[in-house]
Amino acid sequence: MKEKNLDFNSINTIQFSENNSLSGVPLFNLDDDERANNTGILMRELLKFTLVQGDDDIFYTDRSSQSSDGNINYIDFENGGSVINYASNAYKRAIDDLNYIYNIHNSNLDSKDFSILKKDYFTGKYTLINAKSFFDRAYNKDKDEGGTFLIEKINISGAGNLKVNNAGGKSPKNTPQFNEKSQALNVRFFNTSFDILNEKVNTKIVHEYDFKNKTFNIMQKESNIINAKEKFDNYYVQNMKGERKPFPSQITTNLKKLNFNYENIYNLYGGNSNITLSKGLNKLLKSSIITNLGIEVQLKGQMFRRAGKFITIDRDSLDPKNKFDDRFLGTYFIINVDHTFIKDDLYINRIYAVKTYYFDNLKFNENLD
Repeated sequence: MKEKNLDFNSINTIQFSENNSLSGVPLFNLDDDERANNTGILMRELLKFTLVQGDDDIFYTDRSSQSSDGNINYIDFENGGSVINYASNAYKRAIDDLNYIYNIHNSNLDSKDFSILKKDYFTGKYTLINAKSFFDRAYNKDKDEGGTFLIEKINISGAGNLKVNNAGGKSPKNTPQFNEKSQALNVRFFNTSFDILNEKVNTKIVHEYDFKNKTFNIMQKESNIINAKEKFDNYYVQNMKGERKPFPSQITTNLKKLNFNYENIYNLYGGNSNITLSKGLNKLLKSSIITNLGIEVQLKGQMFRRAGKFITIDRDSLDPKNKFDDRFLGTYFIINVDHTFIKDDLYINRIYAVKTYYFDNLKFNENLD
């Protein structure tokens, strides 16, 4: 995708069936809206066009529920809420087209948050799943068990002496463990850098021109820091395991709440509310996750560990309750995994992951200027 130039147009992704009102209409008579398509569909067709592969080769599909008009049911590859008319630039590569469309995509589900495009290197299949669905699959709250995306419990050493199952109590029940391979060799914990927090996690003021209504708009109601924290809590925190309920690890000072600290964002698609969300609120939500509490864990290697899944960090001994463990232990979202082979007899993983919550309310004072 970094090598190939494309002649890709959104009009080529639209199916003109006999029942379609556009059937038989010459292309040059179609207006911009009629040439447009959902961003998820555009990414799916762009991948097929670039890689010269079919639906079943690179996507999970369910042919049993295929509709009579030939539409395929794609599993874990959403169509998206944003709709655009797009034509590839002759000076750009396929990866540039993909990144452009991805950056204005938002989910067509109720949350309308940002989505994560990833490839499974075991199957070669691509998925496009919204971030809320990722976190919903990390924990089954009704059963207090790990969800389908929670792949491993990793133990760290503790000061206590009593060895019991799930001793720290921060892990969902029945989370898989793999003996010494799930024992951390080295762990580094990171609080969010103030400079990064100040730059990335702030109100996004979206500037745009509405071509239909001929007006300039400046908007920050959806993408202000207070609304974003509420969404962040609902989407990425409340489904996690907590003492009573988990508490969002996103600190907002008075200067942020009063919008003394903000970022200007320019949106070329004025009047398109979904793209306004992707440029403003969803950019802020993504930054809030990626810049949050972080860990680097080194342990004996296993091939199944990969980005886009969850791990849980817990102690293998029963320690007294403390604020550090409420901050440090718990379920983390993996953003990167290094696989290192040393000579012929040593295989090491280094996992980088982020956490969106505290196990309990640490009662920080946010009313500071």
